[in-house]
Amino acid sequence: MEYHRKKCQKCGSHAVIRKGVKRGASYWYCKSCQCYFSGREKPNKAAIVEFYLQGRHTLLETAQEYGISVSTLQRYLKNVPQSQDVSYRIPPLL
Repeated sequence: MEYHRKKCQKCGSHAVIRKGVKRGASYWYCKSCQCYFSGREKPNKAAIVEFYLQGRHTLLETAQEYGISVSTLQRYLKNVPQSQDVSYRIPPLL
């Protein structure tokens, strides 16, 4: 049995084996904690929202930067409190 340098996302063990592909992502099985996980990293929602709220990037640019879809980014932004809305940071045009 060949073990990979991949670490289990739950327990951190290196005793993982590749178990196939699902929706374009490799799926892995950890022999230590008997869990399955995908090879994809979960996006850091707070960092993505903060990047967008800087006001210098469009939805499309932000989505492409982080490898997510525009609709996913819109869903993240829907959960942002109104006090963090970027509109108050943009000065009015004279």
